[in-house]
Amino acid sequence: MRITIERLRMWLLIGAGALLLLVAGFIGYARYRTGSFLKRLPQQLGADIKQSTNGFTYSQSIKGRTMFTVHASKMIQRTDGKVTLHDVSITVHDGSRIDRISSNEFVYDQNNGVIQADGEVHLDLDSPEGKEDQAAVHVKTSGLVFLQKLGLAATEKPIEFAAKGVSGHATGADYSTDTGLLVLHSAVDATTEAKGRQIQMFAGWAQLDRKGQIAQLKQTRMVQGDSVGEAAEAIVHLRRDGSAERIETSGGLKITSDNGRLLTAQRSETWLSARSEPERVRLQGAVHTEQNTGERISRGDAAEALVEFGPGGVAKVAHLIGGVQLTDAEGKRTSRDLRAAKVDLHFEQVEKNSVLRSAVAQGDANVLSVADGARSHFQAELLTAQFAGDRRPRASHVHGEGHARMESLSAKGVTQTGASDRIDATLNAASEVESGTMSGGVTVTQASVVKGQSRQTKATGDLAVLKQDGLIELTGHPRVGDGDGSVEAQRIQMQRQTQQAWATGNVKANYTRGNDPMHVIADRAEWKPQDELVIFTGGARPARMWQSNSQVEAPTITLDRGKHTALAAAGNGMVRAVLVSAATPKRPSTVYRIAARQMSFSEAQHQVEFAGPVRMESADGTVSARQATVFLSPSKAKTADFSGNVERVVAKEDVVIEQGQRRGTGSQLVYTAADGLAVLTGSPKVVDPQQGTITGTQLSFHAADGSVVVSGASDRRVRTETQVK
Repeated sequence: MRITIERLRMWLLIGAGALLLLVAGFIGYARYRTGSFLKRLPQQLGADIKQSTNGFTYSQSIKGRTMFTVHASKMIQRTDGKVTLHDVSITVHDGSRIDRISSNEFVYDQNNGVIQADGEVHLDLDSPEGKEDQAAVHVKTSGLVFLQKLGLAATEKPIEFAAKGVSGHATGADYSTDTGLLVLHSAVDATTEAKGRQIQMFAGWAQLDRKGQIAQLKQTRMVQGDSVGEAAEAIVHLRRDGSAERIETSGGLKITSDNGRLLTAQRSETWLSARSEPERVRLQGAVHTEQNTGERISRGDAAEALVEFGPGGVAKVAHLIGGVQLTDAEGKRTSRDLRAAKVDLHFEQVEKNSVLRSAVAQGDANVLSVADGARSHFQAELLTAQFAGDRRPRASHVHGEGHARMESLSAKGVTQTGASDRIDATLNAASEVESGTMSGGVTVTQASVVKGQSRQTKATGDLAVLKQDGLIELTGHPRVGDGDGSVEAQRIQMQRQTQQAWATGNVKANYTRGNDPMHVIADRAEWKPQDELVIFTGGARPARMWQSNSQVEAPTITLDRGKHTALAAAGNGMVRAVLVSAATPKRPSTVYRIAARQMSFSEAQHQVEFAGPVRMESADGTVSARQATVFLSPSKAKTADFSGNVERVVAKEDVVIEQGQRRGTGSQLVYTAADGLAVLTGSPKVVDPQQGTITGTQLSFHAADGSVVVSGASDRRVRTETQVK
């Protein structure tokens, strides 16, 4: 988010305070110099006066140096004890500088100690000797009254002033020579220029305490270009040279501009250098800043803000404290939001502007960025962000510590959440996580919708590396899982956009299916969430899957978690499976060891299919065929998982059954596990060393007693060949 000093508009506040100081300071100085002289004047009027046709001139010198000179065209001594001076000019000499005070008429009431100037009074102060037209301060007023006994000079008339580029006016003033207090009663209006721009200031009331070096103003308002600053009350603390050292405002500060900028606070405090440049500004109480350009809206809120400045009044650091919230939105699709208990902003001076370079947020810090459907959210006890770009700085790197968490939503609808003790992330121009690391108690969660169903994957480890190609690599006892199971390995990689994942090294998987968990061990594993596939691959040893007493080994085992099927492929090796039948009162449980080139399992069909050549071994004999189907019994949950018991087996094509030295052949064999009966059909034939060769329409092999029952054709004829010994 771009937070610059222009946006905060601190310079408006500083300019207003400095301007108020000039107005109050120069007027106060004028009143001080005039009052000081007027206080001594009554004692001098009865002294050595030299009459002339052009009036009179009185001067006082010390050690040959003229201190002041009074000239009047005419003096009238009235019977009521008053003295009137016409066309009065008073010059006060101070080294190489002089002050001039002039008026059409002065009236001195000797009895009451009152001096009054009903006409205009002009004050030209701090002029170079011999260059009276180059005075630093010009003041014009009228109706000036000086009360000698009270040491008070006052006027209710308008006052005009000009000093060092500042000009303006006010209505009514009084000045106490005893206390050094100057009060401007109302309608204070002053104008000056700063860096070629005109500044106009208004105040409803102003007071200058020269002894305490404090200027106080009420109902102040300042206008500079399209910007307006307002404060209920302002207090200016002065240095000995009269420059402003510190400015305080209270009762509500408000700064606005026509381009949609706004700054408000309850109180403010500004520290100025000897060159009247800002060094620090503190805002307190419901601090709010806002800018609305129509296309872009920026807002900032905090309980307190402190801005520190460098040379030239350019912001270096801004400290925001208490319920900090900074937002920046462009249209409806792009926005940034920062919230924390405390935020420190660090700026760099680029040309004459302050450009945001870093931000440090503490206390439940949150940063949310949204751009073109993508979303990134960072959260931690401490968040540090680095910014790139001069015109519109953007976050390029984010560091988080203490319950660090980041969440991203891709334009494709994939939500990814990461949590760890520490997070470092590099962001692209769209504020998306491009690369980074997560360390210490890492948890990564991915959520998406696959074929209309919500799916969530959770991975854990000690370290996660986020790569620019979109991969997340977890090490340090990594584990990934979802609602149905989990996988452990030496290393796990996850693709952030597609949610594909790969596990390598001592892969161990566990799935919850049916009554018993399903386990898989392999050298490698791959997830394809869009196809809902998990592919396990063996290395020096084949991949192995087992559930209860059933198991299968193969170079490759593929689980289709959408269709609830499994496929084992031999590759250059063999598929080897072990299945078990249930025990009955008449028959114990039987173990079946099956070797084939391929095995497929379907929960929906309750069966396991083997493709050839197939070889099944059990206590009932050995069966070979081109293909075989094993039918499993449903579990107690009425689902046929891989741990289901063998009910029957159907073998087809080039079927061979071997029981001891007996060998039967045919095109199909149906085996029933409950009674051990194998029925061979399709031109069946059995060769027995003792019985010879037997053929028929159907041959039934009874494992219980080892007999073979031959069923003939419809004419019941049976052909038996006895082997010749």
